[in-house]
Amino acid sequence: MAPCLLYSSCETTPLSLDINDPTDGSILKTNLIRVTGTVSNPEATVMINEQEAHVANDGSFYAYVELSEGDNTVEAVARLGRESVETSVNVIFYPSLAVYLRLPESSEYDKPFLEVPITVTGYVFPPNASVRVGENQVQVDEDGSFSSQVQLQEGNNIVRVEAVLDDEDDTYRYIIGVEEGDILFPPGQGLEYTSRFSYEHAVVIEAGETEIIIDVSADIRKDIAEPGELSCDIYMVEAEYSEEEVPMPVGLEVSIEPSCFTVYPNTTYHITISITTTPELTPGEYFLRFEQNFESRFWSGGWIRVTIEP
Repeated sequence: MAPCLLYSSCETTPLSLDINDPTDGSILKTNLIRVTGTVSNPEATVMINEQEAHVANDGSFYAYVELSEGDNTVEAVARLGRESVETSVNVIFYPSLAVYLRLPESSEYDKPFLEVPITVTGYVFPPNASVRVGENQVQVDEDGSFSSQVQLQEGNNIVRVEAVLDDEDDTYRYIIGVEEGDILFPPGQGLEYTSRFSYEHAVVIEAGETEIIIDVSADIRKDIAEPGELSCDIYMVEAEYSEEEVPMPVGLEVSIEPSCFTVYPNTTYHITISITTTPELTPGEYFLRFEQNFESRFWSGGWIRVTIEP
């Protein structure tokens, strides 16, 4: 067969593109999604909602996309030379319902609370939900805040709030104990709804191993008053439990994706930490500090021990 000449009409395989996840028409409860799919030629550049996707040698690709409340279009475009192809799916994002109660203000403790009701406050998101504190329906302000009065009795008092929106409901409760006229709050009562970041805290890698991925599950607590920006950072430290940043050694690269995005209350997010090494990396133990901040207010942090084997 004669070789193809420049400007000839030799037949080539057309560029094709598919989005595998999410599927068209999906109703989602998180605003941050990992869009995955395949492109027929891995040399093509793939853009997802104008963000460049990671394309592997087998043509699979992914990119993180933030959704707005309501209807969203996820559009993928692949380009290779003068050829381009596109596809899209439509999805819907509905925020999770979240209701939260705060402990009474300290000024409430000065009242004869076995005779006079105390005031409990809280908030609900989205603010158009219907809220009951105990048996009482309460009015919710435009910002989602509400308050109600509760009469305490001697012994344990369970203060419960329920929110309902369409076919979704959410509840929260805390216990106020009264013993011989004194208010007693159970220790650690509020810990159930703090944010949790779950991930591997120790990994073992051979120097020169291309990449290792650490999956991070971020469970966002209920008591943030509205959606806000979460930023994550990871850097090298000299030892475990140290927060003193030191230079990253030659042959080691670490990144987080995505490192900054909007979070909603009562929602779980999944992000990834990528660790890449080269043969030049000296075997031994290295320590990474992983920090999370919400709206410039420090939330939490932890450490990851990276063991490099020869």
